[in-house]
Amino acid sequence: RVEDGTTLADAMLRHPKVFNDMAINMVRAGGEGGFLEEALERVSKFTEQYEDLKAHTVGAMAYPTILGIVGVTVVSILVVFFVPMFATLFESLRQKGELPAMTDWLLWFSDTLRDYGLWILGVLAVGLFLARARLGTPEGRRFADLLKLKVPIVGPIFQSLAVARFCRVLGTLLRNGVPILKSLEISRDAASNKVLSEAIEEASENISSGDS
Repeated sequence: RVEDGTTLADAMLRHPKVFNDMAINMVRAGGEGGFLEEALERVSKFTEQYEDLKAHTVGAMAYPTILGIVGVTVVSILVVFFVPMFATLFESLRQKGELPAMTDWLLWFSDTLRDYGLWILGVLAVGLFLARARLGTPEGRRFADLLKLKVPIVGPIFQSLAVARFCRVLGTLLRNGVPILKSLEISRDAASNKVLSEAIEEASENISSGDS
């Protein structure tokens, strides 16, 4: 692609599964600012740090994820196959008015899973497919990015990571003499968050109007 006249950043843009937004925008900044070698070096460092963080996160989440899957599977088997075996006993208790409300709810849940379990799984599968398709649109992407920032506990972490990516690219551009408005235009997508990108774009308009 580069031999055909495409910029390196645009060539990388064709491979979103390999190069993330931060890498592409950093390379674009280096190409436009004349410091491509430094930009590529920074991309390599950021990528190593990101992969290291991801590996630690996945490692920390593996055990509780396995426990969760096993727990849900065991409980589902108990509810669907074993609880109905005691239906006669529970029915006699219900007629006497001695059946606890929680047990009554458990029986209803068991019957629902047994009778409509496949339908429920089908609806969930269709819902996940539609949600994934929706996330492929700009509106869906913005909603997902907004949701990331609003999630308790981890929301501030997502925000800090996005701001850090933006500031790294912006700082590199400014240090290499790229004007502030051009730097903001290039670096706003480096945050990989639509909400933050919109806020940076609005800040750019305020700066062009004379604000600091």
